[in-house]
Amino acid sequence: MNNQNKNAYFNWFDKVNQQQPDETALVERLVQENTLLKKILMQKQQEGIETAV
Repeated sequence: MNNQNKNAYFNWFDKVNQQQPDETALVERLVQENTLLKKILMQKQQEGIETAV
């Protein structure tokens, strides 16, 4: 592997490593949003049940 290829590889590797925290933050945010949406859905379903009864 020549120096140019090594530099290209390590530059790519650095970019991949730098994206991980962003992806982790994205996943955490999506999990939080999903949890919130599930709570809202359960509340709406409960309201629907109470209205029907």
